[in-house]
Amino acid sequence: MDNKAHPRGEATDQKRTSGGTQSPEPPSVSETKTQRRQSWTESLRGEPLPLLSASQEDAPLGTSSTETRGKAIPPHLLPPTQQPTPLTLGRALYLLSMGKLTTVPEILHRAPIIDLFNHFIRKLVEDPDWAGTPAGVDYTHYRYSYILKEEARHFACVAWNMVHPECRVEVPDRYW
Repeated sequence: MDNKAHPRGEATDQKRTSGGTQSPEPPSVSETKTQRRQSWTESLRGEPLPLLSASQEDAPLGTSSTETRGKAIPPHLLPPTQQPTPLTLGRALYLLSMGKLTTVPEILHRAPIIDLFNHFIRKLVEDPDWAGTPAGVDYTHYRYSYILKEEARHFACVAWNMVHPECRVEVPDRYW
């Protein structure tokens, strides 16, 4: 083992390899602790050296005894947290009509019957199969909007009664 002077005047431990090159030899545990204390003291620049407990001496600089060792993952590399998607009125009505709700969500309790009606008006217009139903065929004789409103009124009242069994409304017959 050769002790060569470092350009800054510090001694470094190096050993020669079979190829004649020099490689640094890892310092012993006691030397590492001493070097840590020296660098800590140099960083304080004349401030008194705090007393370290045995567990703090073994911990890397910059960590406390309560921190866990290992790699810290920066927040931007962590996967996004999964937050539940808020339930919309349309989704809640769909789940209600399919019988997939164990409890009635707040959005349905708070929805006035006109919102239910407007939802069904919009959904009936979006449904391409609606025109094939008997109600859809009759739109040539009656106004299209009249039939849509009758169907939407029926579905809105059914949904209202499912959500509010204590305050039921009369359900009109479906158009067809």
